Amino acid sequence: MKYKTVVTVETPFEFEFNSTFNLMDLANDVVNHGRVISVKTEPINSRSRREEFVRLCDEAIEVRDDSKMEWDTKYNLIFCPQFQGAVEDTGIEFEWVDYDESYESDLRQFVSGMERKAEQFR
Repeated sequence: MKYKTVVTVETPFEFEFNSTFNLMDLANDVVNHGRVISVKTEPINSRSRREEFVRLCDEAIEVRDDSKMEWDTKYNLIFCPQFQGAVEDTGIEFEWVDYDESYESDLRQFVSGMERKAEQFR
């Protein structure tokens, strides 16, 4: 059985990042970026994997649509190992095209692919 660990970390970047990742990643993030506020571990079943994917998609949409962030910052948040690992941990695959044109283009393509897949679970 797979488990997910939801970790809330206080960071100097003024955002809360809840995601699934392994303990080594958690340790690195805490050392590099902030302090842990809470940790919760629970089994992942098929339904909660879909719910987790939708939740991650909603986070990605929120980042994409944030008018205060620059595109390179948005890109770094969505394509960071923790977020990508959390998406991979759901086991849900989706299609998107990486044109390698710009931060904005890559991010929009990725999030659009997530949105199309998440619509199947909403």
